Amino acid sequence: MISLQGKRFKNSLKRSLKALNIDVNNWETSAMNRPTWRHTLAIGVLAAETCRTVAAQGKRADRRLEPCLHRLPHLQTSASHVVANSELVSASPVTCEPINNSRIS
Repeated sequence: MISLQGKRFKNSLKRSLKALNIDVNNWETSAMNRPTWRHTLAIGVLAAETCRTVAAQGKRADRRLEPCLHRLPHLQTSASHVVANSELVSASPVTCEPINNSRIS
């Protein structure tokens, strides 16, 4: 049986502090001044959420530009053909529409 090392609170705390751009070595002294600590957390959360939102929007944009290979069988013929047409595909976004348009009644 393989036993995995459990995640300690200290490690989780360090990861969270790094995500909020807070120094992990002297965060305790910063936390003693409550108003400053709350302001530091608010700024860190705002910056982290902005970075997360921008990254998610970039991933969504990349997915929209990817070809739907199940809709474009001519691109599935060979890998070299896909590479050769990559400029064409990346220049114009391809949208996937549903295959079956019938309504269930």
